[in-house]
Amino acid sequence: MEGVERRLVGTEDECIVTSYGWCLPRSWNYGGSGCGFYDRDREPRCIDGQGNPLANRGAWCDQAWCYVDVDNCDRRPVETSTLSGAIYNRTALNSSLTPSSLYYSYETCGHLNYFSVDPHEKTLRDLPALRVSFPGDSGSGYTVVTKADGSKAGSIVEFMLDVFQIYDIEYTIVNVSQAARNFSPSSSYTACGYEVALNGTDLCIGNFWTTDSRREFVDFSGAIYV
Repeated sequence: MEGVERRLVGTEDECIVTSYGWCLPRSWNYGGSGCGFYDRDREPRCIDGQGNPLANRGAWCDQAWCYVDVDNCDRRPVETSTLSGAIYNRTALNSSLTPSSLYYSYETCGHLNYFSVDPHEKTLRDLPALRVSFPGDSGSGYTVVTKADGSKAGSIVEFMLDVFQIYDIEYTIVNVSQAARNFSPSSSYTACGYEVALNGTDLCIGNFWTTDSRREFVDFSGAIYV
């Protein structure tokens, strides 16, 4: 990183010591001087070489954060990936403390963490292309509806398609098979869930009742109200 003095020697009192054997002086102010906008004017991810803010800069560029003591912070501390393997030497502050990994927090400074990727978000972004199916139109007339061109619309459909777009999830719409419809001729919702059990599709989008009989062959998400 720019402006960071890396020394191969230094006393424990002087350093945040990393597993690679080099020393970051305690006087180093990047993240170590309380809450601050440490990345707002940093190259190359927030500004260009002329000091101009990048058009596509991340939201975290304008968020305040600081390094924290993970044992004394309940504001969603996250282990640093920027300084992989870094160890926070707390022994110099209190001899009863043992060194720990280096953690930071945006929430401590009143901002949300847009820098690190939430595990749930990572899971979504890492999904393979999905096969998606729909039951018949909902009785409510607004959660799942069929348009004149045969495509699906409605509040739950639009919500899920927005999720796919936000997290770059590729998908293909597939019809519920005759075998699934034969399994449940009276309920297109049960038939759609059974299609998941048959591995003919990955996901059924609709306003489902999570009945015991359906739970015997398919898993449901938590309740979503849209």
